[in-house]
Amino acid sequence: MLHRIVLTVIVLLTSAPSDALTNEEYFAQIDRLKAEVERLAREGGPFSEHLFEPLIALAELLMSEGDFETATDTLHRAQNISHRNEGVYTPKQLSVITMLTNMALADGNYSDANRQEKFRFFVTKHHLDENDPEVLFAYADMATWYMNTGQSRRARRLLREALAMAGRMGSNPLPLAILMNKARRMEGLSSNPKELLAALESVDRSDRDTLVTAYLDVADSLLVYRKDKQAAEYFQMAAELSPVDGDSEPRPITIRRSLSELRADTERYRFDQDFFGRQRLDKMTTEEALEDQNLEPQWFLLDAEQTQRGFTIPDSHERSDPTKEMENLIGYPLVFSEEQLFNLLPFGAQRRIHTLSVEVSFTVKVNGDLADIEVVESTAPVKLNRLIMDALRRVYYRPALENGVPVERTDIRMIQTFSPTFPGV
Repeated sequence: MLHRIVLTVIVLLTSAPSDALTNEEYFAQIDRLKAEVERLAREGGPFSEHLFEPLIALAELLMSEGDFETATDTLHRAQNISHRNEGVYTPKQLSVITMLTNMALADGNYSDANRQEKFRFFVTKHHLDENDPEVLFAYADMATWYMNTGQSRRARRLLREALAMAGRMGSNPLPLAILMNKARRMEGLSSNPKELLAALESVDRSDRDTLVTAYLDVADSLLVYRKDKQAAEYFQMAAELSPVDGDSEPRPITIRRSLSELRADTERYRFDQDFFGRQRLDKMTTEEALEDQNLEPQWFLLDAEQTQRGFTIPDSHERSDPTKEMENLIGYPLVFSEEQLFNLLPFGAQRRIHTLSVEVSFTVKVNGDLADIEVVESTAPVKLNRLIMDALRRVYYRPALENGVPVERTDIRMIQTFSPTFPGV
């Protein structure tokens, strides 16, 4: 249970409100902790293991006041001490790594946040025995991070490894298969849930909560796959296990979609340099064309659970491009590339983008389609209203359920905002 315990400690460390202390109390505590660190260093040396806890407390206090630079230096010192005393892969440093990730996110240093999360995964995996089922939680957490930072192909690759491990261990593969199914939707791939269905055939049916989640996710994917009659069967199966889930209002299905279908005979090119620095035209892949930052929005993500971290990192299938380390995201519940969205808007609207909102109403049909989409109220330019309408024509909702039976609902409301997708710590 190492991983869960560490996460609980992290939440406690990072949840203190920043306004809990007066300035006088804050500086008094800073001075007290620094004095304690100096005393312990004199008595036990600069790498004394007893320095770790006061350094963590000092870093947490510095974080609460937004002094990320000093907090980062303090955490690196604590991490170095843990390495000296317990080795590079000591699990003691997991709280340090997550605090470094949180600060990197808040500071907009997304590449460093990604690097920290990858190191956290390697530390946890190295510490645990390869046959310990707890290692599967580490794989699931890393895959979830990848999915929430635009790296869904990396997520699927990691989940394939975890599913193979679960098979060797005799562990329940269903939670991993559910994540795999979601990763496929977030990559914009075919929504045929055949892998999740295969996992359902092979598992023990005693874990009711996981079974309900799996049935609902299968049903969601079948709706996207345009198999609404089959989806209705799985909604009914979920309702038989959990009556609470058999009665619910419509909810959006997380998915990535293109805003325009790129025709196979449509060719787009970009300038590149050869080995000698000469300019040349290279044909873009479909994915590169969708991600082109010189165009208006070409894709969007329906982020139903608001899990996206506010940026994407080039996935494993993308070309190495030093000018494109990451891409900012904007909007909720429809998420867009910020730079592509700005190409759609005049400068004045760009400056006040975070104040804009669009309220829409629509009908959710029994097959998950949206109909009668209308703008109810908007503070956004007409072009932005049209973009939201176009996106909603390409999404799907889980329909309202009554005793597990899909029913139509009218006048469903959604408010689209354009604040940063993930505000940070």
